[in-house]
Amino acid sequence: MAVTSLLSGPVEGGTGATVVAEVGPGVPCRLLCSESADYSAPVYSNPVVSDADGYAKLAITGLSPRRRYHFKVERAGAPDPMAGMFQTLPVVGQPASFMIAHSSCVGQIGGVATPSNHRVFDAIRARDPLLFILHGDFGYNIPSGATAAHYRQNLREQITQSRQAALFANVPLLPMWDDHDFYTDNSDGTNPSKAIAAACFRQMYPHPPLAALDSVNYSVTIGRFKFIVTDNRYHRTPNSATDDASKTVLGAVQKEWFKEELYASRNDPHQFWVDSNVWPVEAPFFGTDTDKDHWGAFATERAEIDNFRSAEGIRNVSKLSGDMHALGIRLAADYSDAQDVPMNVYQASALDATPLGRGLNWDQRALGRGQYATLRLHDDGDNSSMLWEGWRTNPTTGVDERVMRDQRRFTGTGAMAGQAVPVRVWNGTEWVNRSTSVWNGADYDKFAALI
Repeated sequence: MAVTSLLSGPVEGGTGATVVAEVGPGVPCRLLCSESADYSAPVYSNPVVSDADGYAKLAITGLSPRRRYHFKVERAGAPDPMAGMFQTLPVVGQPASFMIAHSSCVGQIGGVATPSNHRVFDAIRARDPLLFILHGDFGYNIPSGATAAHYRQNLREQITQSRQAALFANVPLLPMWDDHDFYTDNSDGTNPSKAIAAACFRQMYPHPPLAALDSVNYSVTIGRFKFIVTDNRYHRTPNSATDDASKTVLGAVQKEWFKEELYASRNDPHQFWVDSNVWPVEAPFFGTDTDKDHWGAFATERAEIDNFRSAEGIRNVSKLSGDMHALGIRLAADYSDAQDVPMNVYQASALDATPLGRGLNWDQRALGRGQYATLRLHDDGDNSSMLWEGWRTNPTTGVDERVMRDQRRFTGTGAMAGQAVPVRVWNGTEWVNRSTSVWNGADYDKFAALI
């Protein structure tokens, strides 16, 4: 059996990477990496034997930060023809500029689970992001009473589609699940298969070190920007429960971990909360929505999180989310009593699923398929800033249309996301202030050239 799928994942600090390959059961293999396309001067991982289900998790060390590596899996002593490529991360704590992409929701059209080979995957790969954040709903084919075989097949039928295979073999992945790849629609902590789901997540994905033995939350710091990825399903109270202090998305242990992560990076240039649910939704909920599968139905816990940030002065946070089957920007969302911790929310979806909106209080919103976002981060040690852009890929031509964008300058330690500050742009020699927050094409091109 040849290698049938490859997923790579980043290692914090940039000195390594992790690759998960489906190679067949009981096969001795190791990872072969090189900065050259001809695989000269190779670096090898320690050898492993694939598990009984055919998965090999290959961790390689001794790499250099901010480098591009070609890789293959050496299977039973011979390199497999399937090849991939990844970029290693910048050093933690040192200024760095880079671009990532993020989105969610693939493989559901008109209520039918359908593997996707949409051109959006080629479009993301062509942008050459440092990594891709997947917010979940990666396949919609998990039935009630799911077994491990269902979870493996749900992932396999997506990542073996040609365009998905090319993307995920060449762009490292930061994964998280949502309801449809955790269990069934609107699933929560009562999922009878959740231990199986968690075991399969650990087996199938090249995830960073997890913060718990049950849920699959983690954090990664890239340069001086932290990404905190929460698991919004494993400990979740049913959406229909009474909204009080006992109702939770995160669960008590993960919520404490989340607060500690936020507090630890309160003085960094910026940090990003990555999750899978819509944040800025208030009652009455939209349309005929009775499932309340969003943070608006957990308003008590939502206020608790913002009141914690208010009490600790944690204002350097933005939120990246998926799920909504739409692109969206909500500026300065704040559910604290003091109204002093505004947080910008950036929503990216759907890769390939039926368009769906959730909530009406967005500054910008665009329903659609073939949608994703890019986040460009700049940090030169003195100034740090971001440019977020939402894109839609034409399914026939593969051409991208920029649907929306937002840019922010983080004005030093602990700066408030979205506060009124001068926008800084690159004039070819230095960063300079300008009085308007509207960027023209030349400004964008100068910024993009830095990344």
